[in-house]
Amino acid sequence: MKNSRKFWDKQAKAFEESDDKEARALVDMSKKYIHKKDLVLDFACGTGGASYEMSKIAGQVLGIDYSEAMINLASKNLKASNNISFLATTIEDPRLEDHYFDLVTAFNILHLIDDLDHLLKVIHKKLKDGGIFIAMTPCLSEDKNIMTLLIKLGGKLNIFPRVHGYTCYELDQAMTRNGFLKLEGHVTSEKVANAYGVFKKQSL
Repeated sequence: MKNSRKFWDKQAKAFEESDDKEARALVDMSKKYIHKKDLVLDFACGTGGASYEMSKIAGQVLGIDYSEAMINLASKNLKASNNISFLATTIEDPRLEDHYFDLVTAFNILHLIDDLDHLLKVIHKKLKDGGIFIAMTPCLSEDKNIMTLLIKLGGKLNIFPRVHGYTCYELDQAMTRNGFLKLEGHVTSEKVANAYGVFKKQSL
């Protein structure tokens, strides 16, 4: 965890410079699920690109990331808006109430989580009944090409944080067994297959 945090702290500036275009695209895909009174939690928000885009639609947005450098960059861009805030923490912070959020997003993070089932259980608890969870996740076992092999190798060699090579089917199965019903999903593929999914909280 400590080494991983240091890695992302070092990547923060480069991440900020590349964040806006992808953030706009992700939120544009998701906007029909974001409503003007929604309380939104943007998990692993990075430098806040998606958080800012969602704040234009939602009632209140909280972006969290365990990298303080990422959160510092996100926070310095705060404007006069009073419906967005950022916090350097993890999703298990007790200050984040259970059954509180209408929507939780997790963009480009699930493949970096060591215990995916545990995380999904926590997200399930944070959502209100019938709440929505939206994720975009690289599926590194979907295609075997030089890019996916290099990413996996880099994780094993500790060049960057460990990654998990899920298939899109494995991700869907994890969602189902942890109480989420898939409403929408598709896979985009350039160098790496990326699974976009919208899920609704079900009773466990």
